[in-house]
Amino acid sequence: PRVRARVSGEELERLEVHRVLQNHLGSFEARGTLLGEAELAYLAPHEARLHLSPPLAALVERSREAVKGRATTRRRLLISAASTGAGVLLALSGIAVDQARRADAARTQARSVQASVMTHQAEVSLEADRAADALAFLVRALRLDREHPVAGTRLGTLLTQHRFPLPAGQPLRHQ
Repeated sequence: PRVRARVSGEELERLEVHRVLQNHLGSFEARGTLLGEAELAYLAPHEARLHLSPPLAALVERSREAVKGRATTRRRLLISAASTGAGVLLALSGIAVDQARRADAARTQARSVQASVMTHQAEVSLEADRAADALAFLVRALRLDREHPVAGTRLGTLLTQHRFPLPAGQPLRHQ
């Protein structure tokens, strides 16, 4: 007890660190167990004032190399995972863009087919001498497909060959 009173707290801490290292050295020699990150962090503030024997110094050095190697491996795995994730995202975005283009093409084709059906209905209406109905079908066909090859020509011909009355008053308002 008297000896402890004369030893400072810092010296006690160094003695404890030395005892932990000695215990770990036995474990290292028996099973090859190295120090972990926590033990190395505990040792770091005292290392400059510790006078380590060659076996203890070798244990500390090999432990540091192992921890550094694990950190490097973790970093490499993280980089690999990040680059793989980026590649997957890039591939998925390419697929999404392709799907959007296909959907757009399908939508355009469906509108073109609808415009063709409306143009056919306009021709049937003209044969039945219903010019106003034909006008409505052709307008609808051009709203669906502004570049429809037949609807624009038929509409121009219909407007030049027939007279359509204009409304006399305001449009009716619905509630």
